[in-house]
Amino acid sequence: MLGFIYFYLLYYKCSGFKMLSESKSIVKRFKEGDAAAFDAIYDIYHQKLYYFTLGLVKDHDSAGEIIQEVFVTLWEKRDQVDVTFNFDNYIFTIAQNSIRKFFRKKSIESKVKDFLLNNSPELIEETDSSIIYNELLELANKTIEKLPPKRKAIYK
Repeated sequence: MLGFIYFYLLYYKCSGFKMLSESKSIVKRFKEGDAAAFDAIYDIYHQKLYYFTLGLVKDHDSAGEIIQEVFVTLWEKRDQVDVTFNFDNYIFTIAQNSIRKFFRKKSIESKVKDFLLNNSPELIEETDSSIIYNELLELANKTIEKLPPKRKAIYK
């Protein structure tokens, strides 16, 4: 039994090293603009990032949008990737920043919504008054245009 555990750990350690070196190779190719490497990174990280994001935002659609933003940002900033650093940390940092941006935007939208709900009667009254005033002004101008020239001159 001990031999099996030793073999398993040795295999896991070696395959982990192999995966790490393959990941660095993929990241290096990605940095150079290789679309196939980007697809590989997408395949490796999409699901992990999705569930990480879903756990925080609690909404499938929002999590999907955030992940899409993460990969767009990753592609746009691929030349800034440092292959010597941990790529997991890099991509998850992009995800965290996107989640923060999402919550900031949601907070602002909530404040605007509350403001509009609390102040909407005044805004509606002002808008209605403005519309009525403009309609009456237009009607008055049309009526003045129908007057004879001497009377029209009095109103203008």
